[in-house]
Amino acid sequence: MKNLKYIFVSLLTIFCMTSCSNEGALTPSAPEEPDFPQGTNSYDKVFEQYYKDYGTMVLYRYTDADFRWNITSYIPYYSEIADENYVSAAWTFLNDNCLSIWPNSFLKKCLPNRILLASSIWSLKEGWDYDDAGNYVKTYTKVYHTSVYGLNHIAFGLTNSTIANLTTADKKTAIGEVAYSLIGYATSRSKIDVPTAFKTLHDDYTKYNGEDEGDWGYNAAGCLEYIYACDVYQDFAMYVKYLMTMSKDEFTAAFLNDSFDCGGTYDSNYNKTYTHPIKQKYQIVIDYFNSLGIDLQAIGAKTSALQ
Repeated sequence: MKNLKYIFVSLLTIFCMTSCSNEGALTPSAPEEPDFPQGTNSYDKVFEQYYKDYGTMVLYRYTDADFRWNITSYIPYYSEIADENYVSAAWTFLNDNCLSIWPNSFLKKCLPNRILLASSIWSLKEGWDYDDAGNYVKTYTKVYHTSVYGLNHIAFGLTNSTIANLTTADKKTAIGEVAYSLIGYATSRSKIDVPTAFKTLHDDYTKYNGEDEGDWGYNAAGCLEYIYACDVYQDFAMYVKYLMTMSKDEFTAAFLNDSFDCGGTYDSNYNKTYTHPIKQKYQIVIDYFNSLGIDLQAIGAKTSALQ
């Protein structure tokens, strides 16, 4: 009996180890191919032609799996599908203001398989507060986003009634966020490359985020915004986001000064030498897109002048 019991326990252990190993290797199933076109409206004809021109399906009906599928990591975003009363208006704004500002050849190379039109996109910000019973509990607050990107899509979150009444600030935000999504998607999927010099700066200044490279803080690490565990694709896309929405003077005033661009090193007497990683990255991004025939600062000047 002892031998049988030993054999049973051993087999059970092997089974559990094998199951756990297999479970760790599992990846989410890919979303199913949608019916396309999704309707017979006039804008469906436009989307059919867009697919012929760019190989990108514009979807206003999609599943949660379509939006959240990602083989490599958890996607911390949620969405509601488009309000179909505003599909035409949302697409007109998105195409005219956020996509057609790029050269056709660039779009054909960089656009994802799908563009998802959402009525809203949000993430959840964790916090702590007291509930009605006086217990200190974790809370979640919705933080809305105009655009995000996933493994095979970019999503646009203004397909709702607000699209007809966007302020100038709203329009600039949308242009910047869609640019961020497009470039973040394209670089992370190797459709375009992040320049080696930019990668080197990203790695050098974010390795310790200030302890050995200068002051603490995302800006001292050469990043324009705080993003937890910011990867090089997000870092690069963030520069494009701001360069496409600000004039040269606005970008310089906001980011290219010692107060913000404060990365540097200290000598043994704690005297600081500024190395300006943001200024270095800025020039790399400008030069890279110039080599592609794209003047980001000209686009930024035009966006900055929007009324």
